[in-house]
Amino acid sequence: MGSGWASFTVRQKQHAGWLAGAQVLQVEGTGTYTIEPVGSPSAGPKALRIRRQSGQNAWLWVEYHRPQGPYYETWPKTAVPGALVYYEDGVNSDPTEFVGAWTHLLDMTPGSSSDDFQDGTLTAGKLWQDRYTGLDLGVDAAGESLTVSVRRETPCATVEPGMRRHGPGAESGEIRVSAPLACGWDVSVSEPWIKLSGQASGNGSGTVVYRLEANGGAELRRGYFAIGRNTVVVEQLPVNQPPVAVSVDPSAGSAPDLALRVQIQDPNGPEDVAWVAVRIAQDQGSGAACHLEYDVAQSEVRLATEDGSGWIRAKAGYGLSLENRYCRVQSCSFYTSGPG
Repeated sequence: MGSGWASFTVRQKQHAGWLAGAQVLQVEGTGTYTIEPVGSPSAGPKALRIRRQSGQNAWLWVEYHRPQGPYYETWPKTAVPGALVYYEDGVNSDPTEFVGAWTHLLDMTPGSSSDDFQDGTLTAGKLWQDRYTGLDLGVDAAGESLTVSVRRETPCATVEPGMRRHGPGAESGEIRVSAPLACGWDVSVSEPWIKLSGQASGNGSGTVVYRLEANGGAELRRGYFAIGRNTVVVEQLPVNQPPVAVSVDPSAGSAPDLALRVQIQDPNGPEDVAWVAVRIAQDQGSGAACHLEYDVAQSEVRLATEDGSGWIRAKAGYGLSLENRYCRVQSCSFYTSGPG
């Protein structure tokens, strides 16, 4: 598990079995909660796991440290007592995965300096407001224990749509804001490739106009708008990449009957696969071949006729029968998998 003189986060301690599940208070609503320092030998609550917004798989972990015991010998002497807040979402939710094990510490004093862990705590008397939701966190006391207040504000504005997906090119879009005239709102974006084309704030109803820079990469990218404490997700598809054959099992041989498994990887994800073709021949230049295709949308298997001028078709599954003088196909199935 590594070495050193730093304390693991409470989430890591819970995963390792060092912290009982009852010592993590899961917060879905509002209220005031008290937790003990992580290093305390007591069996009392050591952490809060606060749902960021109803219906979202996004959480804030709150823990509290007081320098006590050997693991705090290197704890910064200038560290200000307060709440350490970590972020958990669908990307870093599984601590058994490399990416999922990352700890995302939020800087509660962003105006000081970047990546400054010594003053990243939310200190007593301070309030943190989530720009993307109506969640408010306040630290009431940070002494022998930590007392945190959780409040949730209903935004005065609503937005539509809550999610937009764009192609890989430079594209524009709009988000509609509905609000009474007395409701003020502002807009911020999470990524530099999202540009506002119009107003960045307003009162009452309005329209947020934006444009996206072209996505020249091979991966889908995701960004967020914060509009009046509402979240709008923006996804941009990558430049289309050709699929790659990963494996063929068996790769060679002969037999009267065999099950052939072909694995193909699409860098753009399985959802854009339209059809898959497999050609079996004695050599690459041979015109005599078993040429088989699977149409994903129609769930249809088609076998090329012997002269290549047409197709013999059937629905995919077991019990089908497609045959020419080069091969006979008796079953065909297609499975996809992808991240998330």
